[in-house]
Amino acid sequence: MAPPGRHALLLAALLALAGCTSFGLVPGSPTPTPADTPAWPAELPPGTSQERVANPLDLARAHTDALTGQSFTFRARIVVRTTDGIKTGEVRIVRRVGPDGRFVHRMRAEGVVPSVVTQFEAVDAYSNGSVVVIRFTRDGENNTLTTAARESPMTAYDVVGKGTLYSMLSATEPRVLGPLERGGVTYLHVRGTNGSASLGFTDATNGTFEALVAPSGLVQRYAFSYHAVDTSYRDWEGRIVRTVVYEDVGSTTVERPDWVAEAIPHATAVPTGR
Repeated sequence: MAPPGRHALLLAALLALAGCTSFGLVPGSPTPTPADTPAWPAELPPGTSQERVANPLDLARAHTDALTGQSFTFRARIVVRTTDGIKTGEVRIVRRVGPDGRFVHRMRAEGVVPSVVTQFEAVDAYSNGSVVVIRFTRDGENNTLTTAARESPMTAYDVVGKGTLYSMLSATEPRVLGPLERGGVTYLHVRGTNGSASLGFTDATNGTFEALVAPSGLVQRYAFSYHAVDTSYRDWEGRIVRTVVYEDVGSTTVERPDWVAEAIPHATAVPTGR
């Protein structure tokens, strides 16, 4: 595949940072048995009933609201497999977000990963709340850029923001399997599939979504899997499996990484609106 131009690289870097080009699924928690099923919570998460996710938009908004103004740590693992089940690559993402708009992002990829996931081996980013410094590595070469942060880091850099979470919920129409207690919190355990219908992005079909939803509406962890075709990357076809966890809500700390001071003098400023 021919190397993309500077603007294409920039776009791909931002998408890799945002995570909005890749989704994924694995089997989630086992279905609870009657012996370990807790009582239903007094108040269900917004947009849900005891049977299903009745209003995906309300749940997606509640998820966003539960993180807005909070510090949290986001962890994602994306596993790429061929149609015959052979693992070809993996991507790991850790993003720490502070309540004041600062965040630190780290992404590492290894193996053969299609461009619908990322075009980079590594992406590091830091924001002080107003400016984002991004360092990305492709084919062993480091590049750095800066851009103005025009959105809050939660909505701009959260893979499961109200837009993409809404898309996953709408496509798979999850049913509620029951309440499930973890760490003293009673979650709703939900699972849905969409069969062979298109998921509406990157030629993706056969999606399966499974999650634990906190009473606040926070989708505390989820697994999402889908079949994908990427004609721009060697006509790749296979299954992408993504697992995500939100942790340390309200207790995450954010510090400027050492690499930022070295990277800023070499950064390429990106005009607002590009």
